[in-house]
Amino acid sequence: MTLQKRHVLVVDTTALITAERVLEALGSDCLLRLVARLYREGRLVVTDIVYREFCGGCRTRGCLDLCGIIEAGGVYRGYDRGRLELLVAVEGLDPGEASAVAAAESLALRGRSVTIVTADRVAREFIENMGLGVDVHGDLYLFEAAKLRGICGPEEAAGLVESLPALGRRVTESLARSMAEALRSQSTEARGTSI
Repeated sequence: MTLQKRHVLVVDTTALITAERVLEALGSDCLLRLVARLYREGRLVVTDIVYREFCGGCRTRGCLDLCGIIEAGGVYRGYDRGRLELLVAVEGLDPGEASAVAAAESLALRGRSVTIVTADRVAREFIENMGLGVDVHGDLYLFEAAKLRGICGPEEAAGLVESLPALGRRVTESLARSMAEALRSQSTEARGTSI
């Protein structure tokens, strides 16, 4: 897999919650290792607001581990605060999602290649309609990224995805099965922009 030199992944709070739940409920550190590797490479962007939303009430070991990685790597504050306020007031996004969208927009306007991961449909549609060339994915993309980077194998990634509906994540059993099948059959080449 070829990595684009300037490509970054922006995540919202739901992506971090998914990683924490997979670690705590299923005992897999697959997504924790993905977050750690992307931070080490300077490819993961977590805004200050997403950090506060996720880490503010940490009690589990998985949450504490993820927050430690984020603290060591730093949080992103380089987005337009006025834009954030507009996204909350006009688009109805919560502050974490709005900050992730504003960060993706800001980075794309600065010439960075960006992928954003959010479970929020409105946020995904908004960023897609902006026409900045930002790749937009839901939380399931994290499992694809972990598989493509060799952090977890296709069976582990597929099994974790199939378990998500039982964990209360916003994914239907049908979608989980479909994604799991794709993870099992997909080659190690990325479908789109790679991180």
